Amino acid sequence: MNLPEHLLVHNELLDTTFLSGLLGRRVEIVHLRIKPGHNVLVAWRDLDTRVHGWTEATVDPDKFTNALRRAERVGHPLTVHQQGEVMVFSGAVAADRKLARALRDLPDSGWQVLRYNPQRRLVAVTGDGLVVRVHATSAEHLGAISTRWQGYGVPAISMFGHGHVAVSPWWGIADLAARPSVAGTRAAGAAVAKLHAAGQPEGLPEVPVCVSTSVAAVAESVPRFAGRVRKLGERLAVLLPELSSREPATELHGDLSPDQVLVDEAGQIRLIDFDRAGSGPASRDLGSFRAACHRMGRPQQATEFLRGYRQAGGVVDPVRVAVWEAYAHLSSALNALRHGQDDWEQQLADTLALAEAALELAPPAQVELAGQNWTVNRAWPDPKVGLAVELKNPATGQLRAGSWSMGELTAQAPGTDPKLALPEGEVVSHRLRRRAVIRAADGQSYTKIVRAGKSAAILEGTRRAEAFRAGFRMPEILRHTDDTVTLAALEGRSLHRPELFSEQEWRRAWAEVTAGLQATWASGAGEGPVHAAATECEVLRGWAEKALAFVDRPGDLLAATERACAGLMALPEPELVACHRDLHSKQLLWSPEADPGLLDVDTACRADRALDAGNLRAHALWRQRQGVWNAEQTAVVCEEIDRAGVDKQALAAYQYATLVRLVCVYAFRPKYRAQAMELLAEISS
Repeated sequence: MNLPEHLLVHNELLDTTFLSGLLGRRVEIVHLRIKPGHNVLVAWRDLDTRVHGWTEATVDPDKFTNALRRAERVGHPLTVHQQGEVMVFSGAVAADRKLARALRDLPDSGWQVLRYNPQRRLVAVTGDGLVVRVHATSAEHLGAISTRWQGYGVPAISMFGHGHVAVSPWWGIADLAARPSVAGTRAAGAAVAKLHAAGQPEGLPEVPVCVSTSVAAVAESVPRFAGRVRKLGERLAVLLPELSSREPATELHGDLSPDQVLVDEAGQIRLIDFDRAGSGPASRDLGSFRAACHRMGRPQQATEFLRGYRQAGGVVDPVRVAVWEAYAHLSSALNALRHGQDDWEQQLADTLALAEAALELAPPAQVELAGQNWTVNRAWPDPKVGLAVELKNPATGQLRAGSWSMGELTAQAPGTDPKLALPEGEVVSHRLRRRAVIRAADGQSYTKIVRAGKSAAILEGTRRAEAFRAGFRMPEILRHTDDTVTLAALEGRSLHRPELFSEQEWRRAWAEVTAGLQATWASGAGEGPVHAAATECEVLRGWAEKALAFVDRPGDLLAATERACAGLMALPEPELVACHRDLHSKQLLWSPEADPGLLDVDTACRADRALDAGNLRAHALWRQRQGVWNAEQTAVVCEEIDRAGVDKQALAAYQYATLVRLVCVYAFRPKYRAQAMELLAEISS
């Protein structure tokens, strides 16, 4: 086994041939602990007798002397192999300086050691069918955990703890890592759902989060991975506390994986190993189990576990689970090294890749369905499924809705939705279970389809927008039902598409848009709720919360959001005017014979005129970054907005806030995600 020299005080100990020769017995390494430049501690197992022991190399003479003295005191003297600058010595498990006192009081006749982590814990099975766990720290709480979980109805192994020892019966035939099954895995998910549903007992300690420690350990072990692991750590250091603060704490297993679930011949299960139990967000356990399955190359086992969890009433937030999965990978990145495996460096690289993949939450730009390529046209956050996505057939332009969750796409058949009744016609927009827009076959009308009872909000918003008729044309409502609103098509060319305009028409069109806004503002405050600066801050923080896990630098997004909110809250009390609240180029039409046309007015409100002007100007800058508009076209739009007479401080504040929101919106959408990350870097500098 090869390790970088800077980690070691005695490299040869990691070579099983050398170690076997040193000990005079054939051994394998079962656990390894390294303090760079200080000591190496190796736990080993005799391949012939199955006896366990340990060997240590240290440069600390006091540690060496103390180890000798303690071993003599418990009647198990050490074997000294080397003295001098580096001291090398070995001992039996009974001479382990952190476990010796507890082991001295236990009969060990006929014991079979199952696991040995030197100076931490020993797990052994006795001849009469008991599993004994000896800990360096108190084990009394383990019995209390077992009793409490069984009281919840959770199938936990029975355990009795006293002092540093815990005892449980030998139960089952294997664990879910060695003997995976769909039924057992789903039962484990259901058991964990029951545990999480029990809540959080008073005084239960929080399961610690150690991002920086894990990052430092990896960077120190393999410096060439330092930049990569620090980037991962920077994201997790922001995401974990932010997401945890928004998820209620509950009782956790704390180290959940398939090998922590025993199964018997009848398919019954028992949860085991409560050493790291405590409180925290439920997603932590789910991410831990999912990470372990992925490291074993068993994604389907992770899926079945979550299915069992949901069926038992557990709630799964795919984004939170993915973030905790990434943390679980990071925490276990050096496991292969700790267990003395020769290919530890490759396993480290593979585990880091899994952590990075877990945080790739957005879908790819293209997906394949039934042999056809579909473009992921748009995406929206959805806490139940991760992302709702709109797919587009690049050959035909046909749209269909779907969802993207934990790397898996679920697509609806074109023209269908489980919650919306879609009429005949061309689907021009479709957000799964929420909203769709259908163009009639003759092109003379559009129907908005929403969930039952939601059409009233569209009608009320349209009524509030009457003030905009002072400067704009708006679609006529032809008919409506409980879940639909049908509007007449509005004549004009989309101001989102400059290729439809000559240079002169483009300038004229935007001058008329600005004049339409001024006429609207001059007509009075209009109707509807007040959308104050504080309200805009609330909206922006909501978007940042949804997008945080989807951006490369979440700390920058949080900082930009608070900077935007500070700018908005510093503005003086404005004159309230009628505002659209979501004004951008796709909402505007132009015809040389009539006033500009305005669409989707159901968000109409009363606000600072800078709300609409800043939103429109920010979108113009974004269109150039998208490559939809060129610099000259963008400049025309910005110049016209700047002539509208909006206070410069307010315009700048609302423009900046909109740019931050655009980062959030487009962080979900693969086509423009890279541009959104570039924008975040620019507005954060």
